Amino acid sequence: MTMEFGINEIFYSIQGEGFHAGRSALFIRFAGCNLNCDFCDTDFSEAVRLSAEGIIEMGRAALGERGAGRPSIIVLTGGEPALQATGPLLTLLRKRLCPYIAIETNGTVPIKCAPDWITLSPKSEDGLVLTTCDELKVVYPAGVDPLAFERFGTGKRYIQPLWVADRYIREVYLRDAINFVLENYRWKLSIQTHKLIGVK
Repeated sequence: MTMEFGINEIFYSIQGEGFHAGRSALFIRFAGCNLNCDFCDTDFSEAVRLSAEGIIEMGRAALGERGAGRPSIIVLTGGEPALQATGPLLTLLRKRLCPYIAIETNGTVPIKCAPDWITLSPKSEDGLVLTTCDELKVVYPAGVDPLAFERFGTGKRYIQPLWVADRYIREVYLRDAINFVLENYRWKLSIQTHKLIGVK
């Protein structure tokens, strides 16, 4: 029986945040998450079931719409991609679309594959099963203390102000995040630049 994956969307754009900001990226957004964050900006109502070949086909279509040959990186995101991403899927993605694959995870689900880059974006200090990552990205404020995650040891630590519709509140969150970085030299500011420049 062919394995199917819940996919919310697949699109080609610019990575707008974190360490890989500015790179061309094919985003594969998996549907479903084991958490229920009230600030989540993902709408899972349009999710579809796709085989691995279906994901490849949709990925190629997304690249073709922009006349692209190959992205510089594939980003597995969600939802929580660790709930579904498998080794065979990553092998196929590397062979057919792009050799470099990153995953964005909340860290509460074991990763059952071997991505090239792991971005940990924790939403709670409890329930973490991940013990290592390449990049730590904490949404601020999100009810967690960013300093509680410094044990992960990566030198790539980012504070990302929460994006909300209300511009005044958004600016407050930005100022708070800037102040945090000014007071904690090990951290950098990550801005969702794709939202500022008007791309998906």
